[in-house]
Amino acid sequence: MPIDHTSVTVPLSKFDAFKTFMLAALQPLGTRVLMDFSQYNSVGLGESLLPYFWIQGLELDDAGEAVALKMLRKTHLAFTADSPDQVLKFYEAALKAGATDNGGPDPRPQYGEKYYAAFVTEPIFGFNLEVVCRT
Repeated sequence: MPIDHTSVTVPLSKFDAFKTFMLAALQPLGTRVLMDFSQYNSVGLGESLLPYFWIQGLELDDAGEAVALKMLRKTHLAFTADSPDQVLKFYEAALKAGATDNGGPDPRPQYGEKYYAAFVTEPIFGFNLEVVCRT
């Protein structure tokens, strides 16, 4: 069964920077803020109607933030593109927004026939961010 929506909780001190990066990187997919609950340090991103990706900020002390940063480095997020061109545009936008290359736009037959993806390491927490097209 597919996932309807999900969230990533980040240290509140990095919430705005992470939100700004994700909006810039995912803009080529049509991603924008659909719901903003600033009073709860939460924002829902998506393309239309309802968010499918939520970012939440959590106030942490220094020790808690250090643990959270270690955990977030192990995160992998993959978003769906409608075309290889969207994959390329994501890759370019993410690099422009501060990400580093972790595998440019290319077919990835090891993951399946017609699997075309790009990977970047996002600049706030250092995790793997992917956009994939399967058509």
